[in-house]
Amino acid sequence: MDPALLKAGLFVSGLGIFHYCWLDWGFEWARTWWLWAIAAAAGVPFYLHGRSEGYSAGADWFASSRTTYVRLYELVRIDIETSAEDSEPWLVLTDGYGGSARAPLHRIQRTRALWDLVYNGIAHSVHRGPGAATTRALDVLKLR
Repeated sequence: MDPALLKAGLFVSGLGIFHYCWLDWGFEWARTWWLWAIAAAAGVPFYLHGRSEGYSAGADWFASSRTTYVRLYELVRIDIETSAEDSEPWLVLTDGYGGSARAPLHRIQRTRALWDLVYNGIAHSVHRGPGAATTRALDVLKLR
């Protein structure tokens, strides 16, 4: 889950509570249970949006969504891409079974345990397996 979205949800809920205090000139509103429910519900969309974009990894796989995953120790292509409108590098992985996964590089690197699993699979595929990495990927991932 993205911590920024969690903070945004808490901020919106806090604004709701502040608004209730301002309108009521105090904390009398706190006795009404449904006002608490409205204040808490304001943060729920942020929580749900944060959970929708999750990345996960196991001992030998990496998933960029619920339906797309790659086998990390059987990668055949490793690439780093950037789009014209965004300079953020994206990691693009393809395995020998047709699976592919794309993710912003900084989001994977943000979680140390996740990055360790992904990087070990990439390094193995490049140095010992069938993996072919682009020159840019070798440089950015420091695989030379």
